[in-house]
Amino acid sequence: MKLVLVFFLAASILGANNLVRRSINADRITTGTLNSTLLPATGTWSTGVNIQTTGVIETTDHISADKIRPTTDDNNIRVQNKAGTSDIIFIDVAGVKVGIQKVPEKELDVEGEVRAGAFIGDGSQLTNVPTGASSLPSVVVTASDYTAGNKERIICNTLVASCEITPPTTSIGNWFEVYDAGNASVNSIRILTGGAKIMSETNNILINDNYTRLFLVYLGASTGWRIKAP
Repeated sequence: MKLVLVFFLAASILGANNLVRRSINADRITTGTLNSTLLPATGTWSTGVNIQTTGVIETTDHISADKIRPTTDDNNIRVQNKAGTSDIIFIDVAGVKVGIQKVPEKELDVEGEVRAGAFIGDGSQLTNVPTGASSLPSVVVTASDYTAGNKERIICNTLVASCEITPPTTSIGNWFEVYDAGNASVNSIRILTGGAKIMSETNNILINDNYTRLFLVYLGASTGWRIKAP
């Protein structure tokens, strides 16, 4: 996509209003006021040349410069679409703000989505971020009998003692996980039915393999707690 770069540069080399233009075939000096129609379709402007225009500079290649700065009172630099009807990038030089597809109101203002490898800061003003125990699972370490809560991950410290785990309340979608710390072959873990079924059966679950991990979700009275792959 061709971008139209609307900006303003100051011009002087070899005296006022003298500009050096380098085309593919030959070099030549153009004197007088620069009009944007004088810019070559191909080739480059030689280094050290400053260009001043209140018009539009258009290129199918690229524009490279040490500095790009406005010389008019509005103090704005714009990269627009080819038709010049909308801003792709809007730089408010005076306010030190950059807008993507909009006039910026903050230091960086984006109309649309933002993707980044990381965000740095305290995050205190971020919205729609899950917080609290109701949405984030908690981790419990126990070496004794324990009644699980919904969305809890329970690590049974079988290095110390055996454990019996009672499931949380039977509401469809509730879940919990049970982990063995690595010694269930000696100190076993027992998951009780708690009055409900487990895998459509009324039997408790015995864990006696080291490092076993079970994820259980409640699906209703008929199935009860279903064991799923974690």
